[in-house]
Amino acid sequence: MKKHDIKIILTTQNGGVKDYSENLNALFKKKGHNSKLIFLNKENRINLLKKISNDDVIIFQYEAYGFQKKGVPLWLLKDLKNLKKKTYNLIIFFHELYAHYNFWHPYFIVMKIQKYICVELTKICSSWITNNKIYSDWLVNNGIKKKNFICHTASSILIKKENVKKDKKLVIIFGTAASRYKVYKRNLDKLENWIKNHNLTVVDIGPKLKSKDLEKQLKKINLQIKGKMNFKDIAKIFSKANFGLFSTTNKVAIKGGIFSTYCKFGIVPINTHNFDKNFKKKYDKYWINFLPNLNIPSNKFKVLRTNISHHAKKSSINHHINIYLNNINL
Repeated sequence: MKKHDIKIILTTQNGGVKDYSENLNALFKKKGHNSKLIFLNKENRINLLKKISNDDVIIFQYEAYGFQKKGVPLWLLKDLKNLKKKTYNLIIFFHELYAHYNFWHPYFIVMKIQKYICVELTKICSSWITNNKIYSDWLVNNGIKKKNFICHTASSILIKKENVKKDKKLVIIFGTAASRYKVYKRNLDKLENWIKNHNLTVVDIGPKLKSKDLEKQLKKINLQIKGKMNFKDIAKIFSKANFGLFSTTNKVAIKGGIFSTYCKFGIVPINTHNFDKNFKKKYDKYWINFLPNLNIPSNKFKVLRTNISHHAKKSSINHHINIYLNNINL
C-alpha cells in the first residue's frame, strides 16, 4: 500500500471531534503513513495553510461552531478553495450541518448562511463523509454530487472489548456532564425504583455534574459514582455491562459517540429521551425505549444484539480509516 502524507485539519476546541482526530492520526501513523494534526482558526490559518503541499491528503473535520462562535465560518470557504487548488484530495467530514430556526427567529439568517456554507463545501471537496443518513440525504439533495459515505460516529475508546461474561445486573451511565444530566432529568424516581426492584449495580462514569441539587438527589439512589476514568478501566467495566443509558432524539441518536461506545462493548442502549413521550415503540432497531425487567424476550434480545454488533463494525475507527484510504485520488 502506498504511504501518504496526511494532514487532518480541525478546530482548536476540545471535544469529541478532537478525540476522533487524535485517534485517526495515531492509527494512520501505525499503518505507516506520515500523518499530522493541524489545529486551525481564523488567526493562524494563513501560515498553517501555506505549509500544505501538493501531495498532501487533506482530511477536514467540519464543525461550524468550532470554527466560529455563531456557527458561520464564511472565512473558511475562500481558504479551502485556495487549498483545493494545491491538492487533489480534500475529504470533508461533516460532523454537523446547521441549527434549525423558524423564519420568525432572529437566528433564521444564521441557519441560511450555515446551509450555504455546507453546499459550497460540497463544491470544493473531492469527496465527503458524514455520520448519519439525515445529514447525508440533505447534502445529496442540496449539494453538488460527489463521492460520499456515511461513517457513524466512532467510539473514542480504542481498547478492545474483553472476552468476559456479561453481568445481567450491571448498568452504565456514561458521558459528559450535560449528557448524563439529560438521563437523570425527570427520571430519578423511575431509576430509583428500577434499581431497587431488580437489585441493579449502576455505575456513573464521567465528569462531575454541574447541578448540586441533582448530586444531592443522586446520593439517595444506589449508584457507584466513578467520576473520570482512564480508557483501560472504562473498557474493563464496559466489557461486563449489560445495559447503558443515554438520552437523545431518535433522529440523531445513531450519530452519538456514547451510543457507538455502548455498541462497541455489546451493551444494550436504553434511550431515556422517550420515557415521557408516551412512546409506543418499545423496541427500536438499536436500543430500547423503556427500563426493562431482566427477562427481555430472547427473540427481541437476539435481534438487538445482532443490530448492535453490526453498528459497532460500521462505526469502528478502522472502518473509517479504510474509507479514507480507499478514496484518495492517486
